[in-house]
Amino acid sequence: MHNADGTATLKGYWGETDDSKKLKIVIGSKIYDVDMTSVEGKNFVIHIPAATIGSATMIEVYHQDYVAAKRSVGVPFIISAHEDPQNAGHYYSTFYSEMNKYQLPEGVEAYVGTVEGNTLALTLIAEAGQVIPAHNAVILKSATAIYSMYASTDDAVTLTATNDLCGVATATDISSSDYSRKVLYTLAAENSTVGFYKYVGNTLGANKAFLPRETEADVKGYVLSTGVETGIGQCTTRQGDNVLFDLSGRRRAAPMKGVMIVNGKKVLVND
Repeated sequence: MHNADGTATLKGYWGETDDSKKLKIVIGSKIYDVDMTSVEGKNFVIHIPAATIGSATMIEVYHQDYVAAKRSVGVPFIISAHEDPQNAGHYYSTFYSEMNKYQLPEGVEAYVGTVEGNTLALTLIAEAGQVIPAHNAVILKSATAIYSMYASTDDAVTLTATNDLCGVATATDISSSDYSRKVLYTLAAENSTVGFYKYVGNTLGANKAFLPRETEADVKGYVLSTGVETGIGQCTTRQGDNVLFDLSGRRRAAPMKGVMIVNGKKVLVND
């Protein structure tokens, strides 16, 4: 099981008839052998400290023969979000994973963003319980400031919507990156408005999303536009765009069964 303090606990029963006398625990790129001779025919508990886990997102436990996995323990990725100054209880953060898919916890939604004028129009791609794919930068909207996400082996949602966001998996020096000639915008709140604003730092944060633009783009920031009537901006739908919204006002990447709003009109979707 994964613990709130970043540690992990493995519990089980080691049978006397097991041919293997050791557990092989794989944490990231490191492999640990645990001698199980003294616990034959007994229940056992193994505590794995947070320092050993480090930034790993999955712990795999094998018999010594390394053939069949006994179990996998997900290691949480802790998200710290910023509250919308104009909407108490609404929090925003960004996320990017290069290797693992992650399942969204209760109360969390994932969006991609597309620049429309001076706004960043958000399109909902996944909700609580669904899995977001690796290699896709997203904006996370939540009801709490701090929460955990876990790596998942389940199928991820298929991303069909346009996404102008990019991300990095490790802390990245901008001057030596592919974005050195771009104007970069990161998530922040200015003048009590959440959006992506010009970044003046030298290093991009690990597992974070950002918005790269051409150097000639002289825009101070892009306000988030969700389509919901809130202080963070309204989504303007142009005729012919076929932009889809559900009845909660969230822009969606694909049609869903039921009543949707298409170009400002309610449409019944049967399939």
